[in-house]
Amino acid sequence: TWNYQSVHVRGRARLAGEGFSGWLDRHLHALIDTHQHRIDGAAFNWDHLPPTQIARMQAAIVGIEVHAERVEGIEKLSQNKSASDRHGVIEGLRKRREPECDAMAELMRDREGRAG
Repeated sequence: TWNYQSVHVRGRARLAGEGFSGWLDRHLHALIDTHQHRIDGAAFNWDHLPPTQIARMQAAIVGIEVHAERVEGIEKLSQNKSASDRHGVIEGLRKRREPECDAMAELMRDREGRAG
């Protein structure tokens, strides 16, 4: 993998939602509302699912809350590659015409400007 950004969070963890009725349901709705349209271009409709199916799926999810004590951002943006390779990656990402690829290409271009 040439390019990535990640956040490492260290701290105390506990099972999420303990003692909070509806916690998982609220968080799943927020996640799905944010990301589902990126998969198929449409909002997800919970109404067509039987409550027993939703309960079964939710029972398989274990949420974890982390009370952050330390947060560290890390990135690798082809900085160990030649300038020619980096420019090729940037152009390849741009040709995909996807928001995430455009964002990564822009990050790489920004880092090139700072390094030079």
